[in-house]
Amino acid sequence: MCAIFGFYLNRELNINDISLGKKALKMLEHRGPDDSGTWFNKKEGIFFGHNRLSIIDTSSLNKQPMSYNGTTLIFNGEIYNFEEIKKKYKNKFPKFKTHGDTEVLLKSFHHDEKKTFDYLDGMFAFACFKKKKLFLAVDHFGEKPIYYAKLQEGIYFSSEPKPLIELLELTPYKNEKIKMEFMIFGHINSPNTIYQNLFKLEPAHLIECTKQDKKIRLHKKKYWDAKRRSFNSGSIQPIDKNKIQNIKEILLSSIKSRMISDVPLGLFMSSGIDSVLIASLIKKELNKNIDAYTVKFNSTKVHDESTIAKKIAKFLGLNHITISSNYKKNYDLSNLLKLYSLDPNDNLTIFSVFAMSELARKNIKVALCGLGSDEIFLGYNRYTFFYKYINLIKNLRKFSSTINSIDNLSKKKWNKIHILNKNFIQVDKKNIYINHVNRNQLHLYDENLISSISNKYFSGDLDNFIEEMIDFDLKYKMPNSYIPPIDLGSMKASLEVRSPFLNKSLYEYINRNIDQRNLLEFGSKNILKIILKEYLPKKYINSNKKGFVFPVSELIKKKGTTNQKKIILRTQILKKLNI
Repeated sequence: MCAIFGFYLNRELNINDISLGKKALKMLEHRGPDDSGTWFNKKEGIFFGHNRLSIIDTSSLNKQPMSYNGTTLIFNGEIYNFEEIKKKYKNKFPKFKTHGDTEVLLKSFHHDEKKTFDYLDGMFAFACFKKKKLFLAVDHFGEKPIYYAKLQEGIYFSSEPKPLIELLELTPYKNEKIKMEFMIFGHINSPNTIYQNLFKLEPAHLIECTKQDKKIRLHKKKYWDAKRRSFNSGSIQPIDKNKIQNIKEILLSSIKSRMISDVPLGLFMSSGIDSVLIASLIKKELNKNIDAYTVKFNSTKVHDESTIAKKIAKFLGLNHITISSNYKKNYDLSNLLKLYSLDPNDNLTIFSVFAMSELARKNIKVALCGLGSDEIFLGYNRYTFFYKYINLIKNLRKFSSTINSIDNLSKKKWNKIHILNKNFIQVDKKNIYINHVNRNQLHLYDENLISSISNKYFSGDLDNFIEEMIDFDLKYKMPNSYIPPIDLGSMKASLEVRSPFLNKSLYEYINRNIDQRNLLEFGSKNILKIILKEYLPKKYINSNKKGFVFPVSELIKKKGTTNQKKIILRTQILKKLNI
């Protein structure tokens, strides 16, 4: 895990350019405090900078930037199956100088370029310069970020946006649509950001930059499509036991590969299915001991899972460490923006991740987590809700005026109808997801802007609504709201976090072999619960997960619902950034 920064300009480099690159690396030092290196070609106008967090092959031979036969690479992340890929090239490259994944990725991309993505299992963001072309790439699920600025003189890129924003003096958009998107979602969906000329590379995308007539031209391409297949029709059958076993084996293989490390490793553990299953498989199938870390919230019991997590860890025979989160110390709006590197985001989980990472870093350098399970196994309650009620919503819309009249007369007697009517029946069908996200805050927003944003992501066809919602969460919500707190919060403490559920093979197997309805019909994460029954008693499997969610009430003291406080928080974030 590291930091990368660089640029490709339409002119020769000068001393000021190189100085800017070194300043940026200094600003990213927390992501890679173990080593730093630069490579540049003044005539070609290319600069690469790299800060290293040494995890695999910590020797100086594995230093970056790394070059081979005219190809140079800087890389942030991990390629978990690098040993398998190395075997693939044993005839082409019989000797490798290092025992790490960087050299494998470098030689693979040097030889196969875009075909490399077909067999990579990893989280990565890399820049590669080959034959006067700059390539920028982000992994399949967007675990590792690349921000890039397109300016007249060329392209600049970074693992975090702050160096680009401050050193290039980028200014916020005066764009109401982008601001509205943030107010609705609490983040900006890639490739856009809140800043002019600054973009975030989407998951599973590659940018090829070439220089023509003293201009840098960008060509962006998606190299993998994670779109879910449509729901089947007809009767639903229980999942075949062999398929469940196959899922278990793929997940076990994913965990095993993500435990490869030359430095101490632990697990971020809640009391939920995801991290508990990882802990169970590590202990019971891989016969490994691992320290489990849980954050404890001092001022509220609502979000505290430490007691249950400790009991589960004890049952499994794992060492459990509880980390107390001290709200009063550093958790305010200014520090929220600092942790997010000036990229507006209202996901307060970053405070919890940073608290755990900062204290866990005293003992470990790598941690596993359960990120991605809800997207892969459709674990969010909203999926189950719409799966259960979407046909009712469609039918009731035909009588919306009558239902509205009844609803106004007797809300208590017809409570379920009232909830459906207030949230979905009377709402424009293209805005259902947005209304669900904001819990009746739509009256605060401009209706035309809401429709414009809805049209961007949703067709309005209720027959395909659940599939569109799942697709939106995987491609936009996860990489822009759920992943940044993990990446930025942990890397601020110089700690690497790996996610076994974000595995391309696991996703593709479920997508191709499992009836998607099966993930919802028999209960949330039913497949994972079936596997977990092999290792834990029922009382631990069905406990209500609260997660590492940081209470918004700790930042917003005003009275109101959680969703009302989120609106206030989003407004304050924009104001703090002078937007």
